Amino acid sequence: MSAEPNGGRGSIGHFVQLLLGSLLLLLMLLSAVLSLGIYAAEVRAGMNPLLLALVGPPTPAAWQGQALTFPEGQPDLLGAVQNVTAGSLAVLTPAGTRTLSVDEGTAVRHYDGRPAALRDLARGARVAVFDDLDPATRQPRATTIVLLPPG
Repeated sequence: MSAEPNGGRGSIGHFVQLLLGSLLLLLMLLSAVLSLGIYAAEVRAGMNPLLLALVGPPTPAAWQGQALTFPEGQPDLLGAVQNVTAGSLAVLTPAGTRTLSVDEGTAVRHYDGRPAALRDLARGARVAVFDDLDPATRQPRATTIVLLPPG
C-alpha cells in the first residue's frame, strides 16, 4: 500500500502549486523577453544602455577641465543629443531626457564660434543649450545650441 492518499496520484493542492509555479516561470520569462526587446531597441537607436550604465550621461563635471565659457552666460542644459527632428531636440542630461522645441530662430554654433546648423547635431554630440519658455505653447524652446568639443 502507498503511504500517500489517493494511491500516490497527488492532490488538488499539488496541482495548484504546480500551476502557480508554472505561471510564475512564465511571467519571469515574459519580463526577460520584454527587457531584451527594450535593450535591442535602444541599441538599434544608437544609445547603448550598457555604456550609459558604465559611464553615465555627460555631466558638467566631466567638462570642467575644458574652461568652457559662453557669451550668453550659464547654459540651461548640458548633455548629449539624443534625437533631432524638424521641430524638436531631445537632449540626454544627468537628470534624464529633456525635449525642447527648435525653429528657424534657434541659433546653432560650434564652441569656438564657427556657425553650425541643426543638421550638424549628430546623435551623441555634446551640447550646451540655452532656452526660454515659448509663450504660445508654454514649452521650453532652444534659443541657442552650442556644439561642444568631443571627449
